[in-house]
Amino acid sequence: MDFADRVRAALDPLLEPAGFARGQGDGADDGVIYCAAHDEFSARFPALPQAYEDGDEEWACTDLVLDFGERFTARLEGLSLRETFHALQLHGDAAEAASWEEATREEALEQLPRLLTRLLEAGASGARGA
Repeated sequence: MDFADRVRAALDPLLEPAGFARGQGDGADDGVIYCAAHDEFSARFPALPQAYEDGDEEWACTDLVLDFGERFTARLEGLSLRETFHALQLHGDAAEAASWEEATREEALEQLPRLLTRLLEAGASGARGA
């Protein structure tokens, strides 16, 4: 199983029930993209800064882009997870997400399901933290 398959195995069960399509990749084992219909995403996660951003078109999609080339990065509709957590005032989670800049992709994958769960829960509830 290549790394992209491991990412999909870890995240599809979390993200599909949250309204995202199954993870897609280009077969190069360097990234996975998840897409959610923007209007549905905005209704489910209204507290996230990406909600209601530009989704008035019927085809609009909110993307979670995971790039695990040289460094592991995760961006939700263009914002890093660190930036998204800061917008929610979840600064401890933002610091953990920022630590990926120093982590291996395997280490990042260990953290990612928990951090995405935290992000989606906060986005759904509107919770703000410390």
